[in-house]
Amino acid sequence: MESHPPDLAALKASIVAGRVIEDSDLLASYEVPERGNQGSARFVVEPGNVDEVSRVASWAYRNHARLVVQGANTGVVGASTPDQSGSQGVLNLAGLHQILDFSTVDRTVVVEAGVRLDALNEFLAPHDLFFPIELGANPSMGGLVATNAGGARTIRYGDTASRVIGIEGALADEAGTRIGGLSVLSKDNSRLHIGRLLVGSVGALGVITRIALKVAPRPTAVVTAMVAPGSHHDVLACLMLLEEQFGEALSAFEFISGSAMDLVLRHVPGLRSPFPEMNRSCYLLIEVGNRGDEADLEEALAEALNGLSSNHQTAIEDAVIAPPAHLWALRHSLSEGVHRAGAVISFDLSVPRGSLPTLRDRIDAIFAHQENAPVVSDFGHWGDGGTHLKLVYPNELPSNDFEIREQIYDVVVHELGGSFSAEHGIGPDNADFYRKYIPEHEQRLERRIKQVLDPRGVWGTDPFAS
Repeated sequence: MESHPPDLAALKASIVAGRVIEDSDLLASYEVPERGNQGSARFVVEPGNVDEVSRVASWAYRNHARLVVQGANTGVVGASTPDQSGSQGVLNLAGLHQILDFSTVDRTVVVEAGVRLDALNEFLAPHDLFFPIELGANPSMGGLVATNAGGARTIRYGDTASRVIGIEGALADEAGTRIGGLSVLSKDNSRLHIGRLLVGSVGALGVITRIALKVAPRPTAVVTAMVAPGSHHDVLACLMLLEEQFGEALSAFEFISGSAMDLVLRHVPGLRSPFPEMNRSCYLLIEVGNRGDEADLEEALAEALNGLSSNHQTAIEDAVIAPPAHLWALRHSLSEGVHRAGAVISFDLSVPRGSLPTLRDRIDAIFAHQENAPVVSDFGHWGDGGTHLKLVYPNELPSNDFEIREQIYDVVVHELGGSFSAEHGIGPDNADFYRKYIPEHEQRLERRIKQVLDPRGVWGTDPFAS
C-alpha cells in the first residue's frame, strides 16, 4: 500500500500521445461497468501507444500506485472498474486501436489491445474473413484475451485462447518490461511462451498491449432456426444428431429457457416471436454455416429438423427457419430482458455438457418449495457445456445472496465437476469463490506467479491475492 498519493505530475510528464484525467465529471464514465457496481477512480490514464503503456507500468511500480486495466468495460465480474476505495487509477487502452499487420495467406492479424471486435471484423470483411467470437457486446481485443472469452460459436471455432498465436504485454517493474512476442508461427516450441500467462489473467499479472490472432474464413451461407424441444431432457439428443449430420458446419447451438424467452419478449421492445405462441418449456437457436450455397444449406437444415421431429430419440414440438438477424436479436437481448424484469443474481457456469439437464433439474429442485422463489431463467452455449443462469426477483435481492450462490456452486463444482466461471473470468466478484473452490496448492502456485510478475501489487484486479 502506498504511504502517500502517487506523483501524478511525473505520470503526466511521461504521457505525450495520451492523457491523464482527474476531473471528476470525466472520471464517471470509466467508473461504471456494463453491469455491476460503480467504483471510484483516483485518476484515469489513457496511453497513446505501446511505449507509453510501459512507461505507465514503470511509473506505477516506482510510485506504489494501483491500477485497473480497462478496455471497452463490457465485463461483468468487476475486473474492469476500480473498487470503491478511491485509491485505484484506471489504465484505459482505448488509445491503442491500430491494426498493425495482416496476412490473407496465413490468416493472421496483429492488433493493439484497444481494437474493438466490431472494428476488427469490419476490417476483415472485404477479405471474406472474420474473428469468430460471437458475443452480445463489442469488447476490446485485449479484454477478450484477458478474460479468454468464449461465446456462442465456441462449439465450432474454440475460445479466444485457441486463436491467440502471439501476445505482448507490459509488466509493472522498474522498466515496464515487455514480455511475449508477436510471431505468427503456428508451430514454435523453442521457448516457454511467458506472455501466454496473460491469457485469461483478467488484468492481474500485467497489461496486454498487442496480440497476434488467427482469423477464419467467413461462411458464404448461414442459416438459422429456432426449435422447441419437448423439454430440456431432449436437448442433447438434438445436439448429437445435428453434429452427426453437419459436423463443423454446426456453428452455434444455443439453449433458451421458456422463462428467459418470455422475459425478453415482454421487456425488450421491437422483438418478434418466431412462433405464433411462445409457451414452450425451452428453445434452441441453431446456426449452420459453410462456404457453399445458402439454398442448399437451408434445404439440408429443413431436412434435419424434419428428421428430429420424426426421430424417437427426440421430442420436437415445433421448429422454424428464420433470418439470422431476427433470431440473434432475440438471443443477444436475453440478458437485457432478464435484467429489466427485476433484481438478478447472475451465474456463468459450465459443466460437462452431458450434465446440463441434471444441472437444470438440480436448480429447479433447490427453489421448488421456497417461499418468494425467483424466476429461474437460463440460456447459453449448451453445445460447449456453458450456461448463463439468472435468478430473477421481482423487487430486490434476498439478504442471503451469497448463500444462494454457494448452494448452486456446490452443485456445479462438487457434484458435477463444473466451473463457477465459465467464460467471464474471476475478477473481484468471483474472488471469494475462487478461494473456496480452487485447490489450495494451485492457489499457492498462482500467488507465487503473481509475486514474480507483479511484486508490488500494482494491478488492482487481483483474484490471486492471499
